[in-house]
Amino acid sequence: APAPVQAAPAPVQAEVAVSGETYTVQAGDTLNTIATELGLEGGWQALHAANADTVSNPNLIFVDQVLQLPAN
Repeated sequence: APAPVQAAPAPVQAEVAVSGETYTVQAGDTLNTIATELGLEGGWQALHAANADTVSNPNLIFVDQVLQLPAN
């Protein structure tokens, strides 16, 4: 009989360290413009990863939304 096949473990989302600092979204902001303006290492992708629990779509953020900044 063939050996039982074990399912691969589910991928674990990488935890991104946050700096403890925040940024409040202003009109016209995008994750990219915020990351560029603040010189964030890892760019908008790092900013999105640090806020994955509250920003499901990186193209959809809201004025007055408070974002956690990733640790550089």
